[in-house]
Amino acid sequence: MGLPRHRSEAAGDTVPPLETSPDRGYARGRGLKGPHPWPIPSIRSTSSPDVGDADRESFESKFQWIYRDNPAGPAIVWILHDEGSRRDVGLATIFPRLFRVRGRSVRAGIAGDLQVHEGHRQAGPALQLERAAVQGAWERGIEFMYGFPNALAEPVMKRIGYRRVGPRARYVKILRTAPYFARHRGTALWRRPFGFIVDQFLRARDLQAARPSKRKLASGPLAGFDDRFDALWGEVSDAYPVLGERDSSYLRWRYPTVGREAHGVFGLWDRGTSDLRGYVVHRRQGGSVDVRDAMAPADPEIWSALLAAFSGWAWGGGAHSLVWTGLQNEMLEQLCLKRAAFLRRPDSLHVYAFPGPSVAAGDPDFMNSAPWMLFQSDDDCP
Repeated sequence: MGLPRHRSEAAGDTVPPLETSPDRGYARGRGLKGPHPWPIPSIRSTSSPDVGDADRESFESKFQWIYRDNPAGPAIVWILHDEGSRRDVGLATIFPRLFRVRGRSVRAGIAGDLQVHEGHRQAGPALQLERAAVQGAWERGIEFMYGFPNALAEPVMKRIGYRRVGPRARYVKILRTAPYFARHRGTALWRRPFGFIVDQFLRARDLQAARPSKRKLASGPLAGFDDRFDALWGEVSDAYPVLGERDSSYLRWRYPTVGREAHGVFGLWDRGTSDLRGYVVHRRQGGSVDVRDAMAPADPEIWSALLAAFSGWAWGGGAHSLVWTGLQNEMLEQLCLKRAAFLRRPDSLHVYAFPGPSVAAGDPDFMNSAPWMLFQSDDDCP
């Protein structure tokens, strides 16, 4: 995104509750306390934030895409207005996202772009913006909020009421060992033959994993997201307790297959019926391939066939590793990641969520991370 994401500087300000002004349609702070006094601001909700003129052409396409074209609904933006200078000095955004939660369709919101002008970067403005955004989310039918905050934004989200769902994790699968052996000191004489032996073992393991399904399943790159993706979504939508909706309209919007930020699509399908059994959305990053999204029925054999076939395809394209980032997920690890030889790498960041009143009252186990299937691409970043 052209807008900085989750930028704030925490301080010791105390922000009072917000009250809605029905005649003007925005919330107004009644007062502020803290070591950094600043003029009493107002917050208003809008659909078109002031983005300025810098990089206008490249920004506008992204703005149209993520703020206006989202199939779950347009983004909701709150702007912090300094009445003393009559300037807009900050904004906070909610990006709608549809989820399936234990068989029920739920409208969620992503805590997205948070930007506060340099002269107003005490904790107070950021907190007031985010609190207004959360309050407005509940009023607009959003049932829970979630986000992937950076280290600066975590304290702000905690003070608003977000709670930690679980750690973020990077799952890495090594396809070629040369880049990793090259990092270690020592003679190069042993690296090539030893690396060759290890690489052959890794390749044989994937071939063995893919062999049982080859008679009935085929795999390869796909041109895009057709109606078969809707049929697969209908099959898997209730198989995972907490999962973002992934029908073809969402996938086409979220993962463009042409242009500067194009994604590739790899599929696994039934040889007899051509029905889709699983897919991987990916993007090349140097020598590695990022797994941006993946889905299959909750069947270890299908997942094993999908990831083995995709690993072989990526290996054939010269990749040295696969990287899959998201909420640490024991269910997914047991279902497919360990079988496919993905290794969990430590990550210092966490995923946060804020259940709304209806979810908090009706699902006391909602914040248990075990049922969640959440990938980094479920965030608002392209």
